[in-house]
Amino acid sequence: YDYAHMYGQFHWGPSAWMMYIPATIAIAYVLYVKKGDTTRVSTACAAAFGKRERKWHKYALILIDIFVVFGIMGGIGASIGLEIPVISQIISTMIGTENTMGMKLLTLLVLLVLFGGTVYMGLDKGIQKLSTINIYVVLVFLGIMFLVGPTLYIIDSEINSVGMLFSNFIRMSTYTDPNVQSGFPQTWTMFYWGWWLAYMPVMGLFVARISRGRTIRQVITGEVIWGSLGCMSFFAVMGGYSLYLQKTGTIDLVSILNEYGQEAAIT
Repeated sequence: YDYAHMYGQFHWGPSAWMMYIPATIAIAYVLYVKKGDTTRVSTACAAAFGKRERKWHKYALILIDIFVVFGIMGGIGASIGLEIPVISQIISTMIGTENTMGMKLLTLLVLLVLFGGTVYMGLDKGIQKLSTINIYVVLVFLGIMFLVGPTLYIIDSEINSVGMLFSNFIRMSTYTDPNVQSGFPQTWTMFYWGWWLAYMPVMGLFVARISRGRTIRQVITGEVIWGSLGCMSFFAVMGGYSLYLQKTGTIDLVSILNEYGQEAAIT
């Protein structure tokens, strides 16, 4: 129970957000210091080749952009693969219908229209407004769960998890499980690292665009501290509440998860 509550915060905490910093700083430097006219990641990497231009530099930069596109596709693909079954199951449960493949495709279509529309509207009118609405909804949701749920247990669990996270951070970051070979670090920790790396270019572009006028220290602080706190707060409340249900025998979430999958356990 201790490690279950803490490990999600480890995976989505500082380790994740620190991976976005190199791309963010490099792109922001090109945009705002060097006055570059493009947001391509390859432009930020061009300085690594030195001042003397060679023939192969052009092809290397094109190759970087290709890798970035495939990385973004992989990151978004993983997100869609994890999110669509859960969202469609929640909708099906609420309206009392079967969670069919058609429901999943309809959910995917709605999300594509929603996010495509916000991107078309631009950073300020579209993405920023959608993000702001999302933040307020999440804060209200977490506040209700924190107050209605086992508040003291959530607080105790989070204090315990913060201590464990600080005490075991290096151990978990280098944990490869060579003897037992349970596959846990490969299936979870390394999977998440690959996911964050795939998202690094697009997150670097996004954060760089909204960080104009801020110092490098402010950008790093904002990403590592506030980004981590946002994710960790969700795991603290929802993870604590879920573990409480399992521990008290209110709901056997482990059995539901093993038999029917994560979408059934969530709903």
